[in-house]
Amino acid sequence: MKILSFRAVWLRRFLSHSLIRGRCFFDHHISLHFRQDAVVDVLICDPIPAYLVKKLPLFYGLLVRAWIDLKGTKNRGMWVIPCPSSDFLPFDEITAKLAYKYLLKYHHVEHRLLAKFQNLGFAVQWQHVCLFGVLSVQCKIRHGYRFMKFNQLAALSDRDILFGLLPSSGIPVVFTALLGVLRHHVWLAHNSHRFENIAPDSDTMLKKAKSTFLFLVRMHQRHCHRERFVHEWLADGVIGSITQQDWIHFTRDFVT
Repeated sequence: MKILSFRAVWLRRFLSHSLIRGRCFFDHHISLHFRQDAVVDVLICDPIPAYLVKKLPLFYGLLVRAWIDLKGTKNRGMWVIPCPSSDFLPFDEITAKLAYKYLLKYHHVEHRLLAKFQNLGFAVQWQHVCLFGVLSVQCKIRHGYRFMKFNQLAALSDRDILFGLLPSSGIPVVFTALLGVLRHHVWLAHNSHRFENIAPDSDTMLKKAKSTFLFLVRMHQRHCHRERFVHEWLADGVIGSITQQDWIHFTRDFVT
């Protein structure tokens, strides 16, 4: 949809300026595959045959796709698209931001994870969840917690394991990061077993997870104020501490 929103701006230029550079090439490809001489003749068709759009070169095909997905039409001699705030928006006023907004509205699709996790029996505050980090490891990840000996995480729920800890919990963000790292390595081990027939090994997985986690913490040291880093990423001494040389001294649980 982002790509189509940028293509909508290109299409606006084609429709607003008949002598724009490249217009003749667009018309040429239209004439090759449609029984029309110019792109403007195709845009007024209802519907525009999808199988013919696929025959166009990728760039020009996306221009037509943007027009179709934005529900473009011609009204009283003007190129327009429907919009929520008024009857029509002149196409020569379209921007990439507006096009993206309308595309999301006209072609909204629920993320597949919403359906996947809706029957787990607990509510999820999706605005606090990074969907990219949600993996279908279910609760098998519990096997990866034998090196976590923190009172703060003694009562992890299935929701916490799958989606991380809510900001309102007051628990430092480092523990949500740790959950994410473990999810990632459980997922990698699962894929290695599925596609490469490599049996999962908890010790190997935990060793790799620790290495990734230590790198992640060190990386965030560069971008955080010292006091905030000590609280949010070192959990006030639980994960580690800062030496006089500004190095991170990790606690035993994370280096053994």
